[in-house]
Amino acid sequence: MKDYNTGKEKEIPKCISAVFQGHIHFEKESLNGIITLRGAGIGNQNDNQALAYCLVLTEKEDGYDIEKVLIPYDRNNLKYDILESSMNGHDKSKMGSWVGVKR
Repeated sequence: MKDYNTGKEKEIPKCISAVFQGHIHFEKESLNGIITLRGAGIGNQNDNQALAYCLVLTEKEDGYDIEKVLIPYDRNNLKYDILESSMNGHDKSKMGSWVGVKR
């Protein structure tokens, strides 16, 4: 499996069958027998609802249950926080586009 940052091949220990990622652009994918899950996400400007989510992993005797929990948030408050933040203009524009901030 290649490291996304370096492009170099990485050896994955055989005991690993799933990983949680913090920043990926897909919800679930399998590569070389390893399942990659996006552990959390937030809606974008194309969503009709302002919902974020997180995954809750519950261990069982024979594996795990994964539950996606939806969390409502105030889109206007998020827009305000982005615009008033100390981020540079490029980052504000990039993040703002994810939640529908119009400058």
